[in-house]
Amino acid sequence: MKNQGVREKMHKKKIKIISLLLSFIIIISLIAFKNINIKADISDKPDFDVKIDSVTPNPALLGEDITISGTITPKPFEAPVSPKEIVMVLDVSGSMSDTVIIDEKCTEKRNWRDYCSIHGEYGEHNKTNTRIDELKKAVGNFIDKMKNEKNLKIGIVAYSSIADFNPIEKLGNKRISAYGFGSHNVSNFKSHSSTFLNANDNKLYDIIDALNPLGGTNIGEGMRKAIYMLENGNPSANKTIVLMTDGEPTFYSVENRYLEEYMAIDNKTPEIAGQGSSLDSKALDYASDIGKTIKANGYNAFSIGYGMTERGNEALEKIHSSMIGEEWNDNIELTEEDGFFKTSNGAIDSVFQQIATEIINSYPINKVDLNMDFNEVFSLNIGGNTVNIGTINYKKTSDIQANDKIRYEADPVPFEFTIKGSKEGIYLVFNSLNLSYKWENEIERKTIDENVEVTINPNELPNISAKLLSLENILAKPKEEITLKYEINPASFEFTDINNASSNDVAIVIDTSMDMKEEISIIKNAIFN
Repeated sequence: MKNQGVREKMHKKKIKIISLLLSFIIIISLIAFKNINIKADISDKPDFDVKIDSVTPNPALLGEDITISGTITPKPFEAPVSPKEIVMVLDVSGSMSDTVIIDEKCTEKRNWRDYCSIHGEYGEHNKTNTRIDELKKAVGNFIDKMKNEKNLKIGIVAYSSIADFNPIEKLGNKRISAYGFGSHNVSNFKSHSSTFLNANDNKLYDIIDALNPLGGTNIGEGMRKAIYMLENGNPSANKTIVLMTDGEPTFYSVENRYLEEYMAIDNKTPEIAGQGSSLDSKALDYASDIGKTIKANGYNAFSIGYGMTERGNEALEKIHSSMIGEEWNDNIELTEEDGFFKTSNGAIDSVFQQIATEIINSYPINKVDLNMDFNEVFSLNIGGNTVNIGTINYKKTSDIQANDKIRYEADPVPFEFTIKGSKEGIYLVFNSLNLSYKWENEIERKTIDENVEVTINPNELPNISAKLLSLENILAKPKEEITLKYEINPASFEFTDINNASSNDVAIVIDTSMDMKEEISIIKNAIFN
């Protein structure tokens, strides 16, 4: 009996151990499945959810502006390190030889008179250097930070009155001529190539060392040649322009003596025009026009104003606005979030480091568009059927993992557009809706199931429509004037203002110059009546 009791206890113990093992196995399995499910949720490419948040007003009046607001929510994804190409567009105009004071105390040994022969100063003082040497140091540190990054290539365009690809050696000076200014000297650079170099190529440091300041400031030409490098690089690469200048645009590139802008994207050195020594409005417009190509191509853009005046920063702001697709006006104020940096003379190194960190950690998804097939009752108030969202910037949230991939996440992106209704009733706004974006040099499209119902009520306001009479497809040469003809159709309407509630303001502008001496009494009488 005693042995039987022992056997029963052992049997129960075995059952308990087996139960514990089974429980442990089940828990491990659940953890494993949980991990598998988490992994399955992470896509290997970008994906987005789109939600319509509000429609205002709804109901709306016939012909009234209706604002549709929504949110694009980017989903996390994991991908290998993408190839990247960066063109650094660097100002080597004459003003880059100016001496600047650096926010750093001088520690050089001084003689018994407390005189520093290096900086020509007595007593305690800050260090001084030239702008070009500070730029060389900043760009060198930028490359130091980038050289260990995978799949990264860098090119340099140095510009003054003209621009050069990867200038690896200065061969002296050369004389060039400009319409409206005359002849002047610029550096005669030997170009290494018009193609990119690997970020760890030591020739990049040789190019930096060769930079020499001389000449005017043709910002648009530097940008134009940067676009050429990017267009002829890896079509699958994520492409970035880093523009730096210390002054206002004074020259621009031209086709001929009629001073038409040179807009071709090639490796040629065109003729130039401009005032040369001060801000030239045509040079500013030229750089802004070139900037639109950067936006159209979906390139990422950073701009650095190096120790500039308020007017210089405003000019650069206009140029940068064109690169990122912002409508520029006097009240616009771009920030570092827009890729626009204003820096003092001694702080350019920290700005380049900040931009390097941004490029390393970001994965911009370009050319994001919301494409709509509207119910025939509705139309965009700006025409067409596409709302440009621009670029959605994903940020790196992990280092390279065991699967050689990096995880990226992005914040939600709000959007807003305005439509009009042309017929009374209750209607769904969209027949179909999709989001398109550029991924690995291809345009991806995602169908969106969102839709909204809008009520259109009668309106006493006039309804005016326009019909295109010209051909929809017109062949034209560059710079050729094109005439478009429309037929404007104002619909009849009725309006009864019983209480005379509609107010009207009238401003009368009167010429009271001496030439009006005889007619002024007639004018007074007319106004009185």
